[in-house]
Amino acid sequence: MASERQQHLTLVVDHARRVHEEWVQGETPYVTEALEEALDELTAVITTGDIPGPCREMVQRGEELFEHWAAWKVAASNDPTGHAMPGDSFWSAWARLLASTAAASRPRRRKIETMEQLEKQKLSDRQICLAYGWKDAEGGPDFNMLAEEREQPGTHLNDSFVPPAEREMLEQEQQTQATIDRLIAQSKARFEQATAPPPESLTNLISEGTSATQIARMFHCTVDELYARCDAEGLQRPPEHYPDLNTVQGTHEPPLHEANERAIAAQVANPVRGNRVGRDEQAEPEAAAGVDLAESSLEDRVLELHGTGNSPGAIAREVSTDEAPVTHQKVSAIIAQVVNA
Repeated sequence: MASERQQHLTLVVDHARRVHEEWVQGETPYVTEALEEALDELTAVITTGDIPGPCREMVQRGEELFEHWAAWKVAASNDPTGHAMPGDSFWSAWARLLASTAAASRPRRRKIETMEQLEKQKLSDRQICLAYGWKDAEGGPDFNMLAEEREQPGTHLNDSFVPPAEREMLEQEQQTQATIDRLIAQSKARFEQATAPPPESLTNLISEGTSATQIARMFHCTVDELYARCDAEGLQRPPEHYPDLNTVQGTHEPPLHEANERAIAAQVANPVRGNRVGRDEQAEPEAAAGVDLAESSLEDRVLELHGTGNSPGAIAREVSTDEAPVTHQKVSAIIAQVVNA
């Protein structure tokens, strides 16, 4: 029977694992307060007190985890964003602790009794079949297997025989390891996502209308640090947040991913299709044809650049001229109308 100390260690690890799983299933890209508290409690409990025999490896793995956790705590306290993430070494140590905890909680394998021993205990043929896990297709006792074993001992009770209880235990171990592997893989992916470099340069992100809050998150810094860099590089400071076009008439055009598509469409100066000449009903036919042709050429160029993987901002810079500047919102509208056509 497990000692009180072993049960306490197991419960603390299981609690941290459950909190960890809730965090993985959520969308928070940094260590939450609940996860930090659970791991603080875990490392405190596992590194103090006596060490029961079955828990020696478990405690050793816990001490390894504590070293990585303590290093992360220092790094997190010095991180300006407050969103530092543990790296691969921490998650690997956590995986080893989970595996060793499962091993420490594993019941001892019982030696399977022989047929002779079971018969001496006056077990019926049905009970013997169930003891060895011999079942037919309908789940009842397989008396044929019992008869074969009695006729030729070793037919079924040989070196490859796995008792039902042990088979169930092995299946449970496999499920536990699969859960551990999934948690660690998702945690490492969360770390890679949080530390990934920005998809575009600072200049491009500002020109495309990305807010300072979003850019700071991409560059893993604070908004103040971002503004200091903008000043040092002679770049215009982007607004910390863009206004919601549904409620506020702001001076800045929000990026596509921050605004409602309907609001963006309302901001576009020139519709792509439809009433291209409708603004000036008095326009000469030749002038109207010229506008139509220019718009058609713009469409073709936008779609060509979009097909090669360029972003709306990059396309806007490519097709703009001093006489006819094109916004990334207009580019987005062109792409959207063609896709939805």
